[in-house]
Amino acid sequence: MSEELDEPTYIEIVCEARLNPTENRETIEEILNSFLSGEIILDERFESKYLLIRNSNWEALEMLSDWIRHSRLLDTIRRRLLKSSIGNITALYFNRQAAAMGKLSLIDVDDNPPLGSITYQIVSDGLEYLINKFTPKTHEGKEISDDEWETINRRRMIQMEKKKESRSNFLHKEY
Repeated sequence: MSEELDEPTYIEIVCEARLNPTENRETIEEILNSFLSGEIILDERFESKYLLIRNSNWEALEMLSDWIRHSRLLDTIRRRLLKSSIGNITALYFNRQAAAMGKLSLIDVDDNPPLGSITYQIVSDGLEYLINKFTPKTHEGKEISDDEWETINRRRMIQMEKKKESRSNFLHKEY
């Protein structure tokens, strides 16, 4: 049986993008609104302007979650969320030019697209719970429960042991 995770008591989601001098603010606001709902704030830092949305309602994750499912990126996003988690923080980075065209394109933190990226950061005391809700485990493209996941992993382990045993028997067989 899998360990039951507690629902978070605190969550903050921040979605932001740099506003370049050559860009139309409304266009960037529209892109951000496709990721997260909420009031758009102008934040000036390091001689740059950023537009950002903050939301402390974990159901706000559903907007991006639906887009991820539609784009068939569930496994990729889940791996990235888990890989980039540090303590109670995780983040995703998206190509903003693709987002402007209605496409979801995940990029690495080190990628440096010409106009910058869209940063989607989640901070929570129940981060693992949120990741599991936001991007559930899948098998062959279908969402599965933790119990189903454990059953599949047990079967894989048994198959690996059988293959290992078969190879060992073959190598030690006398001819």
